[in-house]
Order: sequence, then C-alpha cells, then structure tokens
Amino acid sequence: MIIEMEASATCVARGSAKVLRIPRKEMHDLMQDDIALTDKVIETLTIRLKDMADTMRDASAPFEPIKRSA
Repeated sequence: MIIEMEASATCVARGSAKVLRIPRKEMHDLMQDDIALTDKVIETLTIRLKDMADTMRDASAPFEPIKRSA
C-alpha cells in the first residue's frame, strides 16, 4: 500500500469470513475521505514497525560486542 510492489497475502479463517481486495488507488481515495480509516492504518503500521524493530533487535543481540570494564 505504501510502496510500489507486488504483494500477496494468505488468509486462514477460523469461521465464516469475507475477504475484500482493495486496489491501491481506491485505498488511497478511501483514506483521503475517511480520517478514522487513515488513523487506523497508521496505528496498525506503527505497531507492525515496532514489532519488526523488536524482532530485529532480539535477533541481533547475540552479535553485539561484549563491553569490558575499565
């Protein structure tokens, strides 16, 4: 949605579900018209970015240099 790239998604529903595909242009138009939708998208992306940063930090922790006392 943010960058120009092809993406795919897989959904697994625990019960009945409806899945909606919204093309990029239409999503941008919806976000321009609905500030609540825009806020929710920003909130969701922020959570995902923070989670990804935490995962990367945890994965790189074993490779951090050992600090020696002076």
